[in-house]
Amino acid sequence: MTRLAILAGGGNLPTLVANAAVAQEHQVLMITFTGQQQPQIPEGIQHIQQALGAVGQTLKLLKQNDIEQVVLAGNIEKPKIFNLRPDAKVLALLARVMRHHDDELLQTVCEMLEEEGFQVVSAQEICPDLLVSTGILGRHKPTPSVWKDITQGQETLKATGSLDIGQAVVVKDKVLLGIEAIEGTEALLQRCASLRGEGEQGGVLVKLPKPEQTLQADVPTIGPNTIKTLAELGYAGVAIGAEKTLVLDKEETIKQANEAGIFIVGIES
Repeated sequence: MTRLAILAGGGNLPTLVANAAVAQEHQVLMITFTGQQQPQIPEGIQHIQQALGAVGQTLKLLKQNDIEQVVLAGNIEKPKIFNLRPDAKVLALLARVMRHHDDELLQTVCEMLEEEGFQVVSAQEICPDLLVSTGILGRHKPTPSVWKDITQGQETLKATGSLDIGQAVVVKDKVLLGIEAIEGTEALLQRCASLRGEGEQGGVLVKLPKPEQTLQADVPTIGPNTIKTLAELGYAGVAIGAEKTLVLDKEETIKQANEAGIFIVGIES
């Protein structure tokens, strides 16, 4: 029986990982962070809340609890990171990162955990059923004109991937409406809906991992909330990276998409 810790942000993913890990007979510790979104803690799971900037204390907790494997899962609100009061371990971590970009920082976090004796395990290793393959999920599919928007989104994300800007873009009628920045995907959708013009609908969300993305710790994710936002704002659908994107609560996500007339398609990334 492996002792596994989940360093948990917000959203449903940490809960799904915890439940899957328990089903696989891991002993699970969930560590959440003060001032961040709090995931639902499954009944019977050991839980500790910790300051996000107290990396040294978090490492100490992992060792005190004889943790062998660590999973990073869930959303961390990036604007709040600017309010961190870092301990010496955080400062040492940042000193190892040249540009402080997401991918660099997450890769360095994983390396640091492994140097401290922990095996870093990805969420998809614990929950492989959340990954999607190439093709249409559900009843609806893109029109030929929307496929052109998807291709435009793919090309844009390939071009911007090295800049570590974001995982998602919105395209309508081959016009790039927006690129995901620090605000996250749902805020991107809200912002782009206001750019389509009075009463206009349509457009596609394309969400793919960046070329050098650390999939150990940061996998693109969609779920029922994504579909709800797409439907409420009148988007046509979403294209996601096959085998590199997690679909949370897959059955409910597809059901909502079917009912709303929204397509979900897995594409090569």
